[in-house]
Amino acid sequence: MATSEPFEIDYGRLKERTAARAVADDLDSIEIKGPAGLLSYLLMGPAQIKRYLAASGEDKLNTDDNARLEYDTPFEFLHPTTEIVAALKPYAGFDPELLVGISDDERAEVNRAWQARQRHLLEELGEPLR
Repeated sequence: MATSEPFEIDYGRLKERTAARAVADDLDSIEIKGPAGLLSYLLMGPAQIKRYLAASGEDKLNTDDNARLEYDTPFEFLHPTTEIVAALKPYAGFDPELLVGISDDERAEVNRAWQARQRHLLEELGEPLR
């Protein structure tokens, strides 16, 4: 995702949208429970992405006139997913400041869900699809 505005997630709106029956059923079908469960899949926020790019030496943006993602991404898939994610994991992090409209208890729930997901992420990638 990209935005020219500061990135933020309105947790109240996310709760409302994920509570809609069709959305909740769809998320449940892939074992994602509520907004905290959905946010646990966010591997990096803006600060972590900047840190990753600084460490990689890549500072080029994907724009309409260079289409870097369209060109480079297929080459990434020559590597196993576990290898790609393992290389990203040292830079992973969840910036709680991205969340607005959230209580302290909800923030703690999101943090717990994110931490739990990170502990099992690589092993989960090796599991057969259900």
